[in-house]
Amino acid sequence: MKAKASKSSGPRQPYEPSAKDIRRECERIQARWTARERNRRAGQTGQTGWVPPSVDWMSLADAVSEGDAAAAIRAADSPW
Repeated sequence: MKAKASKSSGPRQPYEPSAKDIRRECERIQARWTARERNRRAGQTGQTGWVPPSVDWMSLADAVSEGDAAAAIRAADSPW
C-alpha cells in the first residue's frame, strides 16, 4: 500500500505576483479590449455633450416670404 502524501503543517503563504507578472496579465487582458472600451477607460467617450436643437432661420424666412406655410412649419419644426 502506498503512503499518502501529507500536507505541510505550516501556514499557507499567500500568492504575491511580481510587478512583471501583474504587468503581463494586465497587457493580456487589455489586448482583448475594443478601441471603444480602451477610449472609455481612458476617459475619452467621444461624446461632445448635448447640443440643443436649432432653427434654420434663413429657411424659415424664405418659406414665409414665399408664402409656403407648409415649408415654414417644416423649417420651424426641424431640429437642425
